[in-house]
Amino acid sequence: MLKTKIAIGSVQFGLDYGINNSAGVVSSSEVNRILTEALEQGIDIIDTAPAYGIAEKVLGDIGVSNFKLISKLPPCQEDEVTDIFNRSLDDTGKPEFYGYLFHDYSSFRNSPVQLEMMRRFQLEGRIEKVGFSLYHPHELEYLLENVDFQLVQLPFNLFDHRFEPYFGELKKRGIEIHIRSVFLQGLFFKDPDTLSGYMSSFVEPIKRLNELCDRLSTSIQTLALSFVASNPFVDRMVLGIESRAQLLENVKSIDSEIGEYLKQEDLDFQIAQSKLIPSNWKR
Repeated sequence: MLKTKIAIGSVQFGLDYGINNSAGVVSSSEVNRILTEALEQGIDIIDTAPAYGIAEKVLGDIGVSNFKLISKLPPCQEDEVTDIFNRSLDDTGKPEFYGYLFHDYSSFRNSPVQLEMMRRFQLEGRIEKVGFSLYHPHELEYLLENVDFQLVQLPFNLFDHRFEPYFGELKKRGIEIHIRSVFLQGLFFKDPDTLSGYMSSFVEPIKRLNELCDRLSTSIQTLALSFVASNPFVDRMVLGIESRAQLLENVKSIDSEIGEYLKQEDLDFQIAQSKLIPSNWKR
């Protein structure tokens, strides 16, 4: 079932995050309701990181023994790696991580020995899969040529197809593909007439997206989720969740028929690659 491709993104559990987030940090009681519902829906992966404020501690306090956790190593010095890794395990209350990723590709390039340290944790049985969170295709090209890894987290959505040409090769190598930025940080839901300045380049693409939804009699939420979930190479899509109701809404919005239709639809929105990276946005 496509709903089990959802992974719970925990950034909102520890930070006020997202272009459309008006509710702030999710309360611990609501996090508990989200995780309880996730298990009932067959969703068993949580994505987290030390960079997500208190998220790891919140997860540990609630208890996540029934979930597989993915955490990330932030930019740091070599002599900090072990302490950061152990702190994440302690905070989440887990004896091991399903996945442990470099949160920043440049950290690996600047200090390759950090990857060897992660491999040592893997040999000790404290990490199942080592991997990378990436932003640019050239980073993935280097890794495919030079590095053995088992999991990768990439941006992929209705507008951003930069990594799609690599999906087949990744799957051929047995590398697990996790997708983030399914809603492009909520940009899809913005009223295009309110966008200006640097963001004005998204006005016409979002209008076209709304026209497509009208033609298919569906919502942007269903369109965005179904497009990613129906891709046969995608293992998981990481969704930032703010409430149990929002999780259920996402689960119910995935439509395999819409997803299959979109594979045949021309989705070239002609957006400059640099515009697709939220860190480049000038608000």
